Amino acid sequence: MEALQKGISLQINLSPAEYPLVKTMLPHQIGFFGDSVDEIVLTVETRRSKGRFGNNFDAYRDYFYRFLAELKAENPKIRLAEVDYAPGVREVVSRMFLNGNAILPDKDYRGGPFYCYFFGLFAYRFSTALHLDSDIILGGNGENWPPAAAKLLERPDVLFVNPLAGPPT
Repeated sequence: MEALQKGISLQINLSPAEYPLVKTMLPHQIGFFGDSVDEIVLTVETRRSKGRFGNNFDAYRDYFYRFLAELKAENPKIRLAEVDYAPGVREVVSRMFLNGNAILPDKDYRGGPFYCYFFGLFAYRFSTALHLDSDIILGGNGENWPPAAAKLLERPDVLFVNPLAGPPT
């Protein structure tokens, strides 16, 4: 694995099954953070999940990839990272997160995505990652979030920086 460059990666997990949501939310997410990050990694699930997680995976695949190609043509920061399930890659990703003690499973106990989240964190190129899923709604002053979070992460007692989940209280 290459050494990470200093900077911020916006990493967003996506699946063809989420196309109706992605076509609405992804442009907003990219617009919200795009100017304050060094790259935008769209991590694309390549294996259909079971149950509701995989509904319409095959039916939406062509629309989904066409849409991503249009976004990528508009924004040079965007890079697609298709989830690689090859045994050698899975071993490297698992070693990175589990110290080689086990191989990450493809899916969770419900058949939903699992390995793809770790692959997404493996795929970015910069030293700080801002991770999103396709269903996260953002508001506020987004251009300040990544640099402020990166500054907090310089402290030795901080491992993660997370906004409060859910609606404002």
